[in-house]
Amino acid sequence: RFDDRPRWVSAAEHNRTQPTDGWRWYYRYLVRRGERSCEYRDEYMLRRHFTFYSNEFAAHGGLEGDAISNVTSSSSGPQPPWSSAHVCPHFLNVIMLREPLARLRSHVRWIIKVYRTEYGKSYEPFFRGRDADYWRRFAPAAVDNYYIRLLLGEAVFYAPTGSINTTHLEAARLMLLQ
Repeated sequence: RFDDRPRWVSAAEHNRTQPTDGWRWYYRYLVRRGERSCEYRDEYMLRRHFTFYSNEFAAHGGLEGDAISNVTSSSSGPQPPWSSAHVCPHFLNVIMLREPLARLRSHVRWIIKVYRTEYGKSYEPFFRGRDADYWRRFAPAAVDNYYIRLLLGEAVFYAPTGSINTTHLEAARLMLLQ
């Protein structure tokens, strides 16, 4: 309903191995989230009597500008694109941070498991003999500074692999304090 599903796999990279089969939830990398305000989310949850929901994507906002140049224009001067990234302040927000290599290993295994479940034996060409460069193309955000990308919103989430720097790290640390 809120379009907060994971966006792990690049459909373009998936298509290099095998044409996409319909539209699966996991190959939505580079698909922008619809604009659903915190107020909309709150009203919807109250109306449906929901007491919990999970955002498995990035912080809200953070769409403005270019995540690489780190600057966008505004009336108050240059701002980084993540300056509008936020969590919904009237919700209790929880993030689980894991040791980075354990998270990466678990994430890669989970993606492989999802593919095995969805494609049966035809999942093997996606993963057999693949190296780190393949994974950077196949699941860019998942294997390159995932937590920073999640915390700083969509522009940073979709930034090219290798472009996240210490400026992004410091901004992500501040985001955790919200």
